[in-house]
Amino acid sequence: MRGRDRPRACSRPMATTTTESPFERSLDDITLAIGCSAAIGRDRLGEELVAFGRRRPDVLVGVHEMGRAGLLAGLRSGEIALGLLPGEPDPGFRSVRLWEDRALLALPRGHALAAEAYVAPDAARDLLFLASRRSAGAEVHRFLSRRVFGEGACPTSDMRDCGLGRILAMVADGGGAALLCESHDYPALGQVALLPFAHPAARFGVYAHWLEEREDAALSALLGVLTPAY
Repeated sequence: MRGRDRPRACSRPMATTTTESPFERSLDDITLAIGCSAAIGRDRLGEELVAFGRRRPDVLVGVHEMGRAGLLAGLRSGEIALGLLPGEPDPGFRSVRLWEDRALLALPRGHALAAEAYVAPDAARDLLFLASRRSAGAEVHRFLSRRVFGEGACPTSDMRDCGLGRILAMVADGGGAALLCESHDYPALGQVALLPFAHPAARFGVYAHWLEEREDAALSALLGVLTPAY
């Protein structure tokens, strides 16, 4: 896998049954790797990974942030055992739907739309959207834009070389809006309001993907924790 496509270990710690977080382990230290987007998936995995750690303490799981192309390549090469992707499942892999997510609009609380229960895409189409270039942030922003505004739609976007926390701080200061995923665990929002979109396409499934020929006992056990019906 090319260097720029290799997964980046998440740096934010999360409580687990061991002293080391699965979000901090490198690919060289683990026995089962999960690939996910920085903004879609990782914050929904905490309790399930704790449960899996109790069930299979012999398996070291690592969770790594990466873009869609790198994730699919990692699945094919065997570097990644399980990949979490939003939208329609990729037909080249086995897949199972884990949960339904949805796009949210982040606005400063003083904005005229912030008092609404829902926002229509047309009401937000002319806003300036802020997004991060980091951790596949641009890719997630484009995905959410397509879900909300349709294929080919190009809302005005300002891509910044900063993390999500800084993006939300700029939104709070009135510097623009942002498209976010409901499943992500956001820092203290303060003066930022989050609004769901009144549009059916703003809701989407998040799917786990894997190669059937690489499904072993550890991966089967993890799938059983992530989706009890598996």
